Amino acid sequence: MAEILPQCGGYRVHLDKIKRLGVPIHTSHTILRADGSDHVQSVTIARVDDLFNPILDSAKTIPCDGVLIAAGLTPVDEFFQQAQQFGFNTYAAGDAQEIAEASAAIVSGQITAKRVLSQIDNSENDTQNIQNLENIRKVLSSRPGNIQVTERNKKREGVLPIFHCVQEIPCNPCSGLCVHHLISIPSDDIMAIPDFIDPEGKCIGCAQCVIGCPGLAVTLVDYRTDALFPFVTIPYELPIDKNDVLGHSYPVTDRDGRFIGMAEVVNLTQTTKMNHTSLIKLIASAEIAEQIAGIQVKSETPPSIQDFPELPIENETIICRCERVSAKDIRALICDGIHDLNLIKAISRAGMGACGGKTCEPLILQIMKEEGIPPQEVVPFSKRPLTIEIPVHTFLEPEQNDDETHE
Repeated sequence: MAEILPQCGGYRVHLDKIKRLGVPIHTSHTILRADGSDHVQSVTIARVDDLFNPILDSAKTIPCDGVLIAAGLTPVDEFFQQAQQFGFNTYAAGDAQEIAEASAAIVSGQITAKRVLSQIDNSENDTQNIQNLENIRKVLSSRPGNIQVTERNKKREGVLPIFHCVQEIPCNPCSGLCVHHLISIPSDDIMAIPDFIDPEGKCIGCAQCVIGCPGLAVTLVDYRTDALFPFVTIPYELPIDKNDVLGHSYPVTDRDGRFIGMAEVVNLTQTTKMNHTSLIKLIASAEIAEQIAGIQVKSETPPSIQDFPELPIENETIICRCERVSAKDIRALICDGIHDLNLIKAISRAGMGACGGKTCEPLILQIMKEEGIPPQEVVPFSKRPLTIEIPVHTFLEPEQNDDETHE
């Protein structure tokens, strides 16, 4: 994985999942090119400097069979913006209001619905209820909080869940899954790290918290049979055949993906829950049992790093993927004095694709900046709201009786 920033964004539990699978993480790196014939066969990446410019001397080519590009999201809010320009009383919700977690979008929709209903009913807003929802939305859309590493369990007895989520994030499924309510997350602080409270030893080892964690950040350690070599149950979301792994030992890793030992697979439970997440039951030394967070079932040889091929001319880079317009074509028009993106669209078709210019507009603006064009001289694309065709008869009033005719 290549991340152009010095650190990976998002929630740490998802980054940890990738690390535990043995995927190398290259921060401060960007992709230079992808090569192949009928499919991707290699990718060339390079380190970037403080201004995010690639350092070509650091380039390296890695064999691969696919490239997934994640470049963030932009709101589809053109209708909302245009309605505001025309002075309409408008409301936005979900991703049209803010790019955040799906749960935040749901609450955003609830808030907007209450405000719209109050306007339709010509009634006062439920101010207190809306304010409570706003507070929840802000928490759900907030950035991850602090890292809190808790102390390990000192008593090697009974059965208990181990939480490998150490970052404050708005997440609490595990507390609601425990049948005996032994997992505690304060109702007024969804960002808190889960706490296991079981002074009476009520935990039955049902593993519902393990399979229900969306971050695969909960494991279960069972000392009841053998305190020196307890059972460890871990979640696994990749395809796996029970007959292929039973009785075999595999490398196990800690939360950060570091190898900590070998463990034997003694059982595997496959379920339809949580997108068919499997539960792998291991037997491991008590010295590492509570550290185990992942298993590397597939022992594939890491791809070898090769000398990178000659890089293509920068102007051959595709700017508009929908219409296959290159940087060379765009730059030539800009150098001819065209600073109106709508005119560039009319000549080159850049921005006419299905994405509505969301992909190519920021890239064209970047070329404008590289060519020294002042921002105030640049005319952006006209907004193209997402539209759905509606037949005219939809707007006709229903017939009052059979004798009534409509022109």
